[in-house]
Amino acid sequence: MATYFGNRFFTFAQGKQPAAARFFHYVAASGFSNVLNLAVYALALALLPPLTFVPFAALVLATAVSMGASFCLYSTFVFGGSPRPRGVTVDGRDP
Repeated sequence: MATYFGNRFFTFAQGKQPAAARFFHYVAASGFSNVLNLAVYALALALLPPLTFVPFAALVLATAVSMGASFCLYSTFVFGGSPRPRGVTVDGRDP
């Protein structure tokens, strides 16, 4: 719930929009990202040659993929807007 509120109020600046449906969308998007993280990690462990750094490389790869997927899902499916902080316009001028 802390990450939901952090994303809602700070990252995507959706503080005044209805929260109930967005929270369930957030849970679904987070669940998908977690499953994707585990799948990429397992696939990387299975496909990379057995060296001592492979678990770390698989972890970095899985984290990067799931982080990108979760950001895309949060910005489109959950919060439905562009990821701009409040008070900043596209051209950089104050509103």
